[in-house]
Amino acid sequence: GDAYHVGWTHASSLRTGQSVFSSLAGNAALPPEGAGLQMTSKYGSGMGVLWDGYSGAHSADLVPELMAFGGAKQERLNKEIGEVRARIYRSHLNGTIFPNNSK
Repeated sequence: GDAYHVGWTHASSLRTGQSVFSSLAGNAALPPEGAGLQMTSKYGSGMGVLWDGYSGAHSADLVPELMAFGGAKQERLNKEIGEVRARIYRSHLNGTIFPNNSK
């Protein structure tokens, strides 16, 4: 995973939009402590997650509605698959399979 690419690749849209990730534009600031996790295998493949970033790619005015929708589904998933796995549902995931999907 390469969550750091968000600040570079999408900087222009982050600066002009009202995403909850706008502060990451240009990687001027690190995500807050505990915002997610990043892992890489010894072979170079990796995965990252930004916890509770379900609506992060949308305008700020849509966040309450999208989070309410995601929260309702997450409650159902909590019962079906447990709270830890259900939290992944409304989080932002990124990953890479090295070298196949890497530049």
